[in-house]
Amino acid sequence: MDDNVIIDRAAMGRLAKALAFICGPQHPTTVRPPDGGGQRLGA
Repeated sequence: MDDNVIIDRAAMGRLAKALAFICGPQHPTTVRPPDGGGQRLGA
């Protein structure tokens, strides 16, 4: 696996909006965890 993963934040935002539209805003795939998330990959 590549250690230099680059995540397109704008694309992730669009994906989150699409999932909220498709699944609903309270679906587990669209609700942020209580700690606010933001985990770093590989940490």
